[in-house]
Amino acid sequence: MRNIKFRGFSKKEVVPFSQERAWVVGNLLTEGGTAAIHNGKFPVEVVPETVGQFTGLTDKNGKEIYEGDIATDGENIYTVEFSMWSYAFVWNKHGSQNNFHFEKGDNQEMELVGNIYDNPELRTKTKMK
Repeated sequence: MRNIKFRGFSKKEVVPFSQERAWVVGNLLTEGGTAAIHNGKFPVEVVPETVGQFTGLTDKNGKEIYEGDIATDGENIYTVEFSMWSYAFVWNKHGSQNNFHFEKGDNQEMELVGNIYDNPELRTKTKMK
């Protein structure tokens, strides 16, 4: 069975009075335009636009792959997106009109290099140097 969980960036500090915001992983809670992720201990309000679902796969280093992540196969750069057309997660190859559906094993060639929120400069890059 696939583990369904989400990731989002906290609106406020995760530990009270720490001033540190962070990525939170867990169950998604939504109500009236707000979003929170329950991290197993307590719900943390997150920026709704940053919420991404876990794809069920890991990259070649074992890091979990979420919607909104940016990965490379060593040559090209891809963004992980959910396709409403096919109702599936896809690798969106930068600089190309082609999307590739997730296939078990494809992830073994991919390495996460960031995400569209922390690394917006990677969204326009098509090749690795």
